[in-house]
Amino acid sequence: MKSIDRVSGIPLYLQIRNIIHQEILAGKLVAGQQIPSEEDLAKTFNVSRMTVRHGLGELLANGILFKQHGVGTFVAQTHVEANYTRLTSFTGDAIDQGKTPASILLGIEKLNAKGNIGNALELSPGEEIICLKRLRLADGQPVAIQQSYVPESICPPNLESYDWTQQSLFELLEMNGHNPVRAVETISAVNVKDGDARLLGLQAGDPLIYIERVTYDLKGQPMEFVRMYNHPNRYKCIIQLHRQK
Repeated sequence: MKSIDRVSGIPLYLQIRNIIHQEILAGKLVAGQQIPSEEDLAKTFNVSRMTVRHGLGELLANGILFKQHGVGTFVAQTHVEANYTRLTSFTGDAIDQGKTPASILLGIEKLNAKGNIGNALELSPGEEIICLKRLRLADGQPVAIQQSYVPESICPPNLESYDWTQQSLFELLEMNGHNPVRAVETISAVNVKDGDARLLGLQAGDPLIYIERVTYDLKGQPMEFVRMYNHPNRYKCIIQLHRQK
């Protein structure tokens, strides 16, 4: 790595930040690669660990680096970007951006319609819902935990038999005659719980990008309610705004 300049007047922590960022931009440090430890960087630059920690802080805050607790600090993968100009799936977004999507099935559960989920799907109490919970990955890195709630009446049978490492739920519903045409999303921030934190490589209490979405079919009927807990450094929402005159 480039040496720091002790006579330039630029704070040492900023120089460390810039050097590491330049290494990433130049491709010398690549996505998924672990960077040297704070102790090793402190020896390399002949500074204190506090100075190194300060220099890494902005890179962590901006999602350029991410920390995996108990393991180390890594160069972040490129974000999966949700494009809010059209209705797409996680699988479609990842493929469009040149990434390899995958899913790990965490569970399938049958529930009775009630509360917020039943209301969102406009179901009567007692009607049955299928909940599909998946860990969504891009290029092998965990990006989100997604809970999809679908009325049992429109679900294809034997969901357990599908290959969820590649299968898109949207595609399955379309094959079953239910085409998604419109959705309403709300985006907020929540703190990750302990079990989900482990799956996403985060620490309990870390912030997440939380999305709720209701998807509607051609007849205007709700066909899916989604709760999506997104890794803050690996998921980005792109929203286009147009000013009306």
